[in-house]
Amino acid sequence: MKGAFFFREVAGAIGVDALDRALGDFYRANVGTAARMQDLIDVVKAATDSSGAAAVDALAAAWLRTLECPIDVSTLCPT
Repeated sequence: MKGAFFFREVAGAIGVDALDRALGDFYRANVGTAARMQDLIDVVKAATDSSGAAAVDALAAAWLRTLECPIDVSTLCPT
């Protein structure tokens, strides 16, 4: 789930269209081959400006490079 929420936050930071283009570009460049998550992050960062790239780095650190979840997941779907 952390990966999905990471991408949701990235879309909020750089825009849905920019993220969608980056994911498409990454897929077309790597279909049928192995790639690392950092390769994907680099493509996403290249699809935005410097402040967006910094936001992607911060989100990757918070969501992907820690064991803890950066948010309280119980607040995502209130009853």
